[in-house]
Amino acid sequence: MFNSQIISGYTNLITNKNEGLAEKRIEICKNCELHEEHPILGIICSSKKSKNGVSGCGCVMAAKVRSKESKCILNKW
Repeated sequence: MFNSQIISGYTNLITNKNEGLAEKRIEICKNCELHEEHPILGIICSSKKSKNGVSGCGCVMAAKVRSKESKCILNKW
């Protein structure tokens, strides 16, 4: 369920879990056309951008990349 992925991501962010996974995924995100730098939230998958008809999910990537169950909306990880 999506809510459990959000909770898992933020729990892992707070407790510094899955750092290796997060580093690999965030590097992919940094090179994605949907990524946007937010002044407070950091990297987000911008829902204002799209590629091949797929809009960004709007997630805060610092949390999402730490949830093993979460997937990239463009299937990049």
